[in-house]
Amino acid sequence: MSISEQYEDFRKSHTISHLTVSGNDWSYIAAGAGEHTVVILPGGGGIDADCMFPVVLALERQYRVIAIGYAPTATTVKELVEGVRAILDDRGVEHCCMLGHSLGGFIERAFVQDYPRRIDSLIIANSAVYTPGRALLIRILLPVSRGLPRAVLVSTMRSKFEGLLKTLPDSDRKFWMSYVNESETMDPKSNGLRNQVRCMLDFLRIGWDKPMTETAWTGRTLIIESSDETGFTLKERQLLRAHYPCATVHIIENAGHGSFITHTQEFNDTVGNFLAGLRN
Repeated sequence: MSISEQYEDFRKSHTISHLTVSGNDWSYIAAGAGEHTVVILPGGGGIDADCMFPVVLALERQYRVIAIGYAPTATTVKELVEGVRAILDDRGVEHCCMLGHSLGGFIERAFVQDYPRRIDSLIIANSAVYTPGRALLIRILLPVSRGLPRAVLVSTMRSKFEGLLKTLPDSDRKFWMSYVNESETMDPKSNGLRNQVRCMLDFLRIGWDKPMTETAWTGRTLIIESSDETGFTLKERQLLRAHYPCATVHIIENAGHGSFITHTQEFNDTVGNFLAGLRN
């Protein structure tokens, strides 16, 4: 079955639910069943709840899965964390494993600082900790990008996404580009892209991205990296490992930033093997 056919079947069999939290409209998909719940948080540009559907399909066979789409109007870290918490409350989830990709890794780490007792384990994929120098540079450049015409932001995102997909077969690459073009981030009425920039600035502004209270949570952690990572430097990935010295680290060879798309089977197998420890 092609990736486009998988997605078509997925949309037919999975309902997107909505929840309003502090005036922000959050979307999410609740799927699967099981004793343990896995919460999936997508990366930057991933506003739609189904953007990591290949991972949902793999995990829902054995776990209860909640795949979250960010509220496009959220502009602060607090709004992101509280939106995720509200969805968990709405679905009666007291504790879970949290899987975050890229920006999702930032959000889950902020979440575990506020609600450590609600997390059984963390899976941090293609994410990192910015060095002080790069954090300063981003704090300078992001406000500039926020002021760019929306068409420029959209074009930049499309270009970066095309780069992530260059190793895929033509049919898969066409599907994912079509998905991006039809996603909510492409909606001219949506401020989702600009507001994700605002959220990242807030992450840096409040200075949360330091070792500080993360040691208060000592649960199981899996870090998934890519050998050809383009989103973060080696030093930044090493800083993330330093925050979680007991973490299991898996490196996907010849993969870039979008490892769950380009190396789906290895990504899902790695996650599945790690989660199996919850059931033992």
